[in-house]
Amino acid sequence: MRSKSKADGSLWMKIGGEGFEWKVMNRALSIRSRFQMRGYLNAEADIDDDGYFNTQDEVLIDGDYVQILGRVSDVINVGGEKIYPIEIENFIEGLDNISDVAAYGEANALLGQVIAVDVVLMREEELSVLRKRIRDACSASLGKQKVPSKVRIVETIATTVRQKKSRKEH
Repeated sequence: MRSKSKADGSLWMKIGGEGFEWKVMNRALSIRSRFQMRGYLNAEADIDDDGYFNTQDEVLIDGDYVQILGRVSDVINVGGEKIYPIEIENFIEGLDNISDVAAYGEANALLGQVIAVDVVLMREEELSVLRKRIRDACSASLGKQKVPSKVRIVETIATTVRQKKSRKEH
């Protein structure tokens, strides 16, 4: 399926092309194609009665353009606010001394979930210094609702069998 950005550096894109159709139901992107897969190995695809495959990607729509926010299953719900881990990951990966990061929700009795991050460092750094640096940077640039409550230093980021970041509570 082809895609074309709205502008250089834009997260908005046109998708589709010959042989492809798309629709959005409950903010989740669904795609229909004559080239459509039937599912992943040992797993059936979520295909509706009209032949649309539910990608589980939550999107925004602006005319003919869509912006992918993230996987519906990865959304972190902090006090009723939806937070997309990819936004936090992309920001933190841009900070000094960080080579990889995974953000995920961790259960919290008061808020439902809080944001936790696993971080892979390029060189050794004291956890208390790293935690403060990440929290200060996130607060200043992303807003206080997207500040990780928990920061862990890990050797590697856990991945699923399909080599995608595992964003399940640890």
